[in-house]
Amino acid sequence: MSVKQYYGEIDYAKGILITLMVMFHLGHFNNQYPEMTSCVYSFHMSGFLLLSGYLFTYQKEIDAFCSNVRRLVVPYIVFELLYLLGIGYLGKYFGASNAFDGNIAQLIYNILSKPSGTYWYLHTLILCSLIYYFVSSIRKISDAGAVVTAGIMLFLISLVVEGLHWENVMYFMLGAAIRRMHINLPDSMLASWYCLIGVVAIILFTDDYERFSISGMGLTFMVVGFLFAAYKYMPDNVVSKIICYVGRNSLAILLFSPILTILTKSYVSLFRFDQTAILWMIVSVIMVHVLSLISIKLADLTHISQIMTGKKLYRNYNEDN
Repeated sequence: MSVKQYYGEIDYAKGILITLMVMFHLGHFNNQYPEMTSCVYSFHMSGFLLLSGYLFTYQKEIDAFCSNVRRLVVPYIVFELLYLLGIGYLGKYFGASNAFDGNIAQLIYNILSKPSGTYWYLHTLILCSLIYYFVSSIRKISDAGAVVTAGIMLFLISLVVEGLHWENVMYFMLGAAIRRMHINLPDSMLASWYCLIGVVAIILFTDDYERFSISGMGLTFMVVGFLFAAYKYMPDNVVSKIICYVGRNSLAILLFSPILTILTKSYVSLFRFDQTAILWMIVSVIMVHVLSLISIKLADLTHISQIMTGKKLYRNYNEDN
């Protein structure tokens, strides 16, 4: 099943979700809105994992698959290493929420088993992709058998790998199951304005925002469905194009944002006049997005991207899906 015709909807959803990720990882902002933060945390990254499982192509040749995994593994190791060293030696100056004592053994353990920052997403995606691909390559295994077997294996691995959580794996496997059932997710009954009613109802009538809960799962599916519907009916204007542009470059923002988010704390005092922290948040989100895009463009121009991943990573504003 081809999903290329739906890349506009998917990029739009990814653009909104990655922006929410940056917004609610800004400590000065999310500390003032804890309930809103809990709500957004229940669906923003689980939405990404759902889409990742849905987009994952398990029929690839082994060489193509290994090339794709490399594009995740190398950036993950490099940026997780930079992040850990950064919070280890500079975190105290910026008030980083994570901590690292600089121990080499701990460094290796963090990279292999317990990633810090938002890099846990790449760690989870790599493990899910590896297990699901190799299970899918078993001859004559059924669609249901591949999904169930990979899910069981990942659940067992999550018992020993500290940074791999089943509630995150579950969303990747749900996305993979939807793909196996040949459902065009962006064009399914889920992609409806009615999803917004479901989102509002869950927020009003529950305070259980755990990803593994019924309300958390409901929020994830309904938010993604609402974003698909919003893309279809939103005018083809600058706003929608910017959101899709951000979505196409969500990997760049995911890689650079943990480091840039730490830097945003250095100018909090300049916004003391705004007790809501909303203005500081807006400035910080824009700064993180812009600097992330500039950084990945520079990485392409200096061939650092190609060295790490074998390809350019920056996606142009007017690039066709």
